[in-house]
Amino acid sequence: MLNAGSRIVNNWIYPIDNGYVLIDTGYERGFAHFKKQLAKMQIAPQQIRYIFLTHAHDDHAGYLNEILSECSDIQIVMSDKALERLYKGQNSFHGGCTTKIALLFCCLMNQIAELEERKNKKIRGEDKIN
Repeated sequence: MLNAGSRIVNNWIYPIDNGYVLIDTGYERGFAHFKKQLAKMQIAPQQIRYIFLTHAHDDHAGYLNEILSECSDIQIVMSDKALERLYKGQNSFHGGCTTKIALLFCCLMNQIAELEERKNKKIRGEDKIN
């Protein structure tokens, strides 16, 4: 198995005969990073045949719609109990957190992810003003 995630979430890619299975997506804003990780592994998003969702929290299903808009042939494997929550969108607290402590943690992790992305842009030279 390969991990196309970040320091905050894991996006496991499992090879199968005709492509790949993705186990969970990640937070909604993580799709661009996920695609970069796939490119490093020389995997096109269109090679993903199945997405297995362990549950419907946004750290596991956050960019599901984005990947489906680019790869409409992907089949989703999940519990039917998660379907109602996915139709509603995010969970009741921003970030899918269920307590105030968890919400604080999610906000902190989001800030760390944004700082990491800025650092990576600086390393790649993408932070220059033209």
